[in-house]
Amino acid sequence: MPVASDVMDTLNTTFFVQETRTQAPQISVPSADIPSSLSFEDAKSFGLITDVSSFTTQYSSGNEARVNNIHTAADLLSGSIAKANGGSWSFNDIAGEATPDKGYQAAGAIVGGEYSDAVGGGICQVATTVFNSVYLAGYPIEKRYNHTLYIESYPKGRDAAIGYPDLDLVWKNDTSSDVLLMMSYTSTSVTATLWGVDPGYQVSTEYGEWKKGEPYSTTYKTDDTLASGKEYVKTTGVDGSSITIVRTVKDHEGKILHEDSFTSAYAPKNKVVVKGTA
Repeated sequence: MPVASDVMDTLNTTFFVQETRTQAPQISVPSADIPSSLSFEDAKSFGLITDVSSFTTQYSSGNEARVNNIHTAADLLSGSIAKANGGSWSFNDIAGEATPDKGYQAAGAIVGGEYSDAVGGGICQVATTVFNSVYLAGYPIEKRYNHTLYIESYPKGRDAAIGYPDLDLVWKNDTSSDVLLMMSYTSTSVTATLWGVDPGYQVSTEYGEWKKGEPYSTTYKTDDTLASGKEYVKTTGVDGSSITIVRTVKDHEGKILHEDSFTSAYAPKNKVVVKGTA
């Protein structure tokens, strides 16, 4: 079977470099024996697939439970495939519910508009990482939900929340070749890479202006270990906000294939003041 990259080099040389002939050119195409069954590494080495898109997000290594959850979700998703010609990929269908029997632990998560511990805390970062890789590749995104609260470390308007079974991340492969998702991670980062035949999509983003949302309120809590009359701010208040971004996807010739609008509305993060009662 011809090696794709070598074939293109030969064709370019024959048709665009050599002098014009009066007879049809004779083309010698380099080839290599490719087995009927290929491993992922073999497919890469033969030039049959390439990394269509890749995206990385960072995190602190200090919260071991959260890091564990990120790695667990990444392992469950890695190696999953979006089938060609409209195949759908769902985070929840592949990873399922985040439960202790799968290795998930209680870690920081956004629950009811506040930060607290929940089993599987951290998996939304994996969803956000996958979402951005798919977003940049240009594949159609069918379902995506933003977090309740805005997280500055992610690209604005491009976060993705997961909450089994209702909140899901779903995208579709609109090309004629399968797309493989491979996840990798370190102690401080996680990466989502899409492998397949590059469709050559051109992706651009138009960012709207931030709009003001609901103002934050102040809540008070008591601490019987803190001296009476003493108080401190446990959580700084942040007003709610919203933003709309528009992704334009064009084919390799510059023809617009689709324009997708993503609106993210973030709730206010209430100010929390702790008062001493001791």
